[in-house]
Amino acid sequence: PIPDVKFRAAYSHDIRAPNLQDLFATVSSGRTVVNLPANSPQPGLVETQTETRGNLNLDPETANTLTAGVVLAPSFLPGFSASFDYYDIKLKGAIGSVGGQSSVDFCYSGFSQFCSNLVFTGNQLTRILNQPVNFASQRVKGFDIEASYRTPLSAISESWPGTFSINAAITHNIKNVTDNLVFPVDRAGVINDGTDGSAPSWVYRISAFVDVDPVTLNLVARGFSSGVYSNEFIECTSACPASTIQHRTINNNHIPGAVYFDSSVSFKIPSLNNDTRFTFIVENILNRDPAPFGQDVNGDYNTVLQAARRYDTVGRKFRVSVTTKF
Repeated sequence: PIPDVKFRAAYSHDIRAPNLQDLFATVSSGRTVVNLPANSPQPGLVETQTETRGNLNLDPETANTLTAGVVLAPSFLPGFSASFDYYDIKLKGAIGSVGGQSSVDFCYSGFSQFCSNLVFTGNQLTRILNQPVNFASQRVKGFDIEASYRTPLSAISESWPGTFSINAAITHNIKNVTDNLVFPVDRAGVINDGTDGSAPSWVYRISAFVDVDPVTLNLVARGFSSGVYSNEFIECTSACPASTIQHRTINNNHIPGAVYFDSSVSFKIPSLNNDTRFTFIVENILNRDPAPFGQDVNGDYNTVLQAARRYDTVGRKFRVSVTTKF
């Protein structure tokens, strides 16, 4: 409507056919531990083989996507721009896999379509089949915010050379609900590695640069908000309701977030006709440890391993790079 403000929006209907990996993935084997219920032939914790493979019976995914946003570039603040974009995605026939423990839980809760994933020899569980299927639906909502500002340092003091710039990118995950034909599960705000669609409620990265030729200084703050093991868990320590497959009771459903600081200093070294740059980088300056968290509700450490990937598990790191153009 005016040079300082721009609105943008898009609506699309999208179709994705199963890819080669979904359809024809070769069989791979592994080991897992599952907790078989009392009404199974082999109750208790059981270690068994997993068999992962493709599925030739998959149908295409279809989705309706709405995005709407605004871009601000105010004339009274030169060098500044910001954008806000909202997204709402409705996906049908989403392609995904049901994990081993989920196959067990669903099968022995009356959902017989999942029992074919469990292979018994006599009363012993010998194998769990894991292959992609078309889930009922998935709904994802959230918004992205980006902002940047750049100004010469002479705007602060006439004697200062160089420029200052700062960039920020923030994502808010409002909803990520997958209906797997049994239980709808919202993975927004769940601290996990993201392979199942989970993501913290807030994820952010802010970078600031001071460029005084031939030196560039950079400071980065990156992190994510606190979250939970699962939105379906009920946190309580007394007078707890009956624990069910979907709504298990748990005494602590909180996982803390994290913020990390990185920095770098870069020197431009003119050499002959080459543009050579030497950079020294420090990641996780404060040497922050990952958050501690417990086993999952079935007694194994799968949740720990998956959630740990969200954190810096190495500690403070130093890197050196040299680049040149010729």
